[in-house]
Amino acid sequence: MRGFMTAVALVFAATGAATAAEPTQKPNVIFVLSDDLAQGDVGCYGQKFIKTPHLDAMAKGGMRFTQTYCGTSVCAPSRTSLMIGQHTGHTGSPLKVGLDHFFGYNCQLHAHSYFPAYLYRDDKRFDLLGNDGKGVGKTYAQNLIADE
Repeated sequence: MRGFMTAVALVFAATGAATAAEPTQKPNVIFVLSDDLAQGDVGCYGQKFIKTPHLDAMAKGGMRFTQTYCGTSVCAPSRTSLMIGQHTGHTGSPLKVGLDHFFGYNCQLHAHSYFPAYLYRDDKRFDLLGNDGKGVGKTYAQNLIADE
């Protein structure tokens, strides 16, 4: 089922019930975010070419993810809707939805280039000299994003 572009699963298991006299224990939480992963891409669901031994072992032990949710069918807006907890109609300017600082791409199409002509630092355009966004340029955007 290649239609599952972004699969997100949240597993919540309480560590034990607390009485009024004892403090509440913190829960055990496993958060799995799989970007651009379809159900058929995992061995326990029939995948034959890509090895997924850890996910397959979890499935064999009884942990299977059969229901997922994604905000939309493309990766960046889906991740944004997960981060802010709202549908993609609210996923525009990062600073207007609760982020204190932003540095990176502000457009899904633009984000497909490792050598874009510009990025955004907060709400200001940050031009990358020597890049035209169409091929290999002078400045590798991923290094700038990691440094920021």
